[in-house]
Amino acid sequence: MEQSYYLIYKEGKKSGEIRFNVGTRDKTSTLIRLRGRKMRETFNEILQILGRAGCITPIQTGNPRIYSLRDDVGPVIGTYLILIRRAQKMDYWIYFLNDLLLGEYSKLGETFTIFLETIIELSKGAPAGKGYNLSPTIVSSFSSALKALIKTLKKR
Repeated sequence: MEQSYYLIYKEGKKSGEIRFNVGTRDKTSTLIRLRGRKMRETFNEILQILGRAGCITPIQTGNPRIYSLRDDVGPVIGTYLILIRRAQKMDYWIYFLNDLLLGEYSKLGETFTIFLETIIELSKGAPAGKGYNLSPTIVSSFSSALKALIKTLKKR
């Protein structure tokens, strides 16, 4: 997947929205979208880690905030956003992102890229989500599977 990856945050009236786009910044290229009350905090924590890793370039400030991701890190962040979809303990997953990009789990980056490619491929024949291009059923399945995989790896 040699493409441009964008991480976008848009502030709404009651909640925020994180979008992960491939190719362009248009809504039509959104692969995954996360919405909720704590999205601003989650987005800012993700940005801090990406900044420390030197993986982001700001494109636009204001609302929406748009960042370009380095091509080798883009698919990892896309899969990470699928992983944290409907996550309860965000602190746990933020620490994991730090370890994924900068620590002991950095070897999983290539695996995360393969997961994203697989999710995209499987979503091609399934109905897309509202406001994003991946199949919600496939995204939910992979999100649960990734959580179980990561928790098992962390125990060892």
